[in-house]
Amino acid sequence: MTHLDTEDVRLLVVGGGKAGKSLAMDRAKAGWWVAIVERDKIGGTCINVACIPTKALVGSARSLLMTRRASAMGVHLDDEPAISLDALRGHKESVVGRCCPPTRRCSPSRGWTSSWAPPASLPPHRRDPDPERRHPTDPRQRRRDQPPELARVDMTETETRRTGHRVAVAQIRVSAIPRAKTLHDTTGSWKVVVDAHTGQILGAALLGHNAGEVISTLQVAVLGGLPYQRVRDAVLTHPTMGEGLNLLFDALADQPAHRAAHQPSSDEIPSG
Repeated sequence: MTHLDTEDVRLLVVGGGKAGKSLAMDRAKAGWWVAIVERDKIGGTCINVACIPTKALVGSARSLLMTRRASAMGVHLDDEPAISLDALRGHKESVVGRCCPPTRRCSPSRGWTSSWAPPASLPPHRRDPDPERRHPTDPRQRRRDQPPELARVDMTETETRRTGHRVAVAQIRVSAIPRAKTLHDTTGSWKVVVDAHTGQILGAALLGHNAGEVISTLQVAVLGGLPYQRVRDAVLTHPTMGEGLNLLFDALADQPAHRAAHQPSSDEIPSG
């Protein structure tokens, strides 16, 4: 039997499919020491050979069609747009690579294992490389003159605090959203403010691809008086930009103000 080094972790995830990988990485970002074990591909079918690469190729096809229709939008192109298979494969593989973190092989005969620590705790040789350096096709480098969409609904954080609300605030980078990765359009960030006691959505600001479309979902939730948990737990289409709302609201669980507001008081804890 092959000897393997042992590690003490707070969470061990068996199975590195989409759910297992996402859970492990989410808990690691929240400060947990995490390990994940997978016998085949980290990210499972969805990330490696199904949803994500498919949508990456669909994005390329749409780009081709949009370019062919450029003249209808008043844009003249000298050459007929065409597909480069090598470049197309490179695009697809880079998207998949961005969705799957580096792995560390522990046992060739029994599968793969990866471990994540809180980002600040990782030694230099186990930190992810700078994404700007790894992915020079990022829009922040190639389209600096093209600002992303900005969309807002209801109050800002400053306004909510002025009204006397005890608030919880969550923010994510657009680069965390799978759909943005398939489009190579990861510029921007999303921010939401909720009432820490009731979960009421008080306001949000979205900066990034399709922000103007996604904000409509939040607007309906605000108009309907839905607590943020209803949006957080909704099964939203994958992979879409709207799915990022799951990630955004899930980040609230790690906010100190939110945790404190949902801790039971001493007289709410049953004795015995």
